[in-house]
Amino acid sequence: GIGPVPSNRYVKKQLLTALPESVTGDILELGAGWGGISLALAKAYPSNKVIAVENSLPVWLFCWLRVMVWRVCGKVTNLEVQLCNINHTDLQSAGLIYCYLYPGAMKRLSSRLQELSPGCALISNTFSLPGLAPEKCLQAADVWRSQIFCYRL
Repeated sequence: GIGPVPSNRYVKKQLLTALPESVTGDILELGAGWGGISLALAKAYPSNKVIAVENSLPVWLFCWLRVMVWRVCGKVTNLEVQLCNINHTDLQSAGLIYCYLYPGAMKRLSSRLQELSPGCALISNTFSLPGLAPEKCLQAADVWRSQIFCYRL
């Protein structure tokens, strides 16, 4: 795909307002990059397992080491990092998915929506799911006016 692009603090702030109150199931970040959003999700949902999925070995290694430091410091206990291609990730246990993926990856993800449990929430930074109208769309206060697309599947 493309290299990791961190979600900026304005997007992160808006994302936290878009999160459902509770989630039944696992929380997945597809294309976790450096892991900043995964940590925020793990803190927001301490009772849920959060899985950060990354397919670039150097980026995954950085994220994994970062999570190990967070564990030692007591910041997080419910976050795991998987080295995996998101197209081969099991989505069936997901109650919430967050992603910041380029349009081609969003198109491939949209072809897998039938694998998700009914009621699963999907939140996407900047890029929408083709052919599906979001439940709501929020705008971050960054210079790009980044869109956050919220879906309930």
